[in-house]
Amino acid sequence: MKKIPFILATCMTLLLTACSGGSSKSTNSIYGDLPEIIEKTENELKKEVRSMKEKGNMDFETALGMIVLLKQKVEENTAESRAKLVGKTLPYELSDSLPYTIASDITITEVNFTSRGDFLMKAEFDIEITDSLELSTLGKGLNIYYLLTGEAGPLYLKNNYCNMKDVKITQKPDGYGGTWPYWTLAPGDKLHTKISFTADDTQVMSLCERLKFIPEKRAKEARNEATNNLKRVLEPTPEK
Repeated sequence: MKKIPFILATCMTLLLTACSGGSSKSTNSIYGDLPEIIEKTENELKKEVRSMKEKGNMDFETALGMIVLLKQKVEENTAESRAKLVGKTLPYELSDSLPYTIASDITITEVNFTSRGDFLMKAEFDIEITDSLELSTLGKGLNIYYLLTGEAGPLYLKNNYCNMKDVKITQKPDGYGGTWPYWTLAPGDKLHTKISFTADDTQVMSLCERLKFIPEKRAKEARNEATNNLKRVLEPTPEK
């Protein structure tokens, strides 16, 4: 499914005739009242666009101006709520067969916009290793996979690498008479972890209620499940 920034997508919807999406929402969104504020801002601009179209005042240059205006209004109207989310904790659940557990609160550190206009959320927390791990330094380290999910089901699969800066490195035989460095993690070891993820649709944002951490071996299956479920969630609602 091709993604475009939700702000630009919204403006295109304002200017073009399109089917309306589903109306499912949650009151427990990790984004708080941001989806509601964005939709209110969009609806206010819709009235202005309709009026301009009816008067024949909508041309290409004006349309581009409305895109800029919508982006500015969304940023301004969400500033207070974005600031209030910083410092709050994210609810989560753990799947079976994980080589780690969560050892602290998952605390939001930033809620902002990407250069594409998507919402960006960042958080930090500690994980504690529960299984012995050896990871080649050829890679980027321990990869944490998690779903943004809720009562509507899995919506996005995300992943971030842990900071391996202070992890012990052990030399192991490489099979060719030499050795190769491996990161070595033992049960009880802790890693400070930073994650960041984006969202590009207000309806989907309103349905993201928690994170669900899954083992890497389930990533492909979980990605397919989330993709298919997201298509279902975003299916246009037939007009009555």
